[in-house]
Amino acid sequence: MYYNSWYKRQFKDTKLLRLSKVNGVTLKPSLKLYFSEYPYKIKMVGNNVHHNIEEHVKFSKWLNNITWDYREQWTPQNFNLFLKDIDVLYKACKKFPHLIDEVHGPISKDHLEQILDNRITVEYREKLWHNKYSVKYVFAGNKGSNEENRKAKADLTAFINSNYKECKWYSNSKQGNWYVNYLFVTQKESDELLPFLKMSYNDLIDKVVKCEVITQDVLEKKENE
Repeated sequence: MYYNSWYKRQFKDTKLLRLSKVNGVTLKPSLKLYFSEYPYKIKMVGNNVHHNIEEHVKFSKWLNNITWDYREQWTPQNFNLFLKDIDVLYKACKKFPHLIDEVHGPISKDHLEQILDNRITVEYREKLWHNKYSVKYVFAGNKGSNEENRKAKADLTAFINSNYKECKWYSNSKQGNWYVNYLFVTQKESDELLPFLKMSYNDLIDKVVKCEVITQDVLEKKENE
């Protein structure tokens, strides 16, 4: 509890990303604070194998001239840069837009609050999960013995498979051999069946997350709120 309070105090004044200031770079809402200290991520062009060395050297020299407070992440798939200062992010977009694929960060006060609570209930995505499902149930729980946990999760799985017709499991383990599991459902079935699910299996429901498809219009609306 104390840590959560400190977390909120530390980042409560975090500035929100604005579409109008990223110079045409793709903006995506974030799902967390990165490494528990950076509100913003820049996804750069390239990875640790394939990248324009000369251009990235120029970028690194420029970046080190204006801040040392950042973190790099090079992987075979991506090159990510994590920042605390939103003004540095905007300047990077203005000066090196050709080197930046995407920028990530909070886009509204409500979005920021959910990030700081670590209780994301709305996930902004480019499309619905599996192009069909607008609600995601996150199941967890580790109460009682291993045998009791497996039985409870197996019973939950049987209930879901018997009552939900439009759904997709992340892991459809009828024996209950999972630690954390996800179920993707339509809004209609969620509205109809979630109250009954909570009556019997509420201890296993970690959270219910709704998908909001993010578009240019949505981002512009968020900016004007």
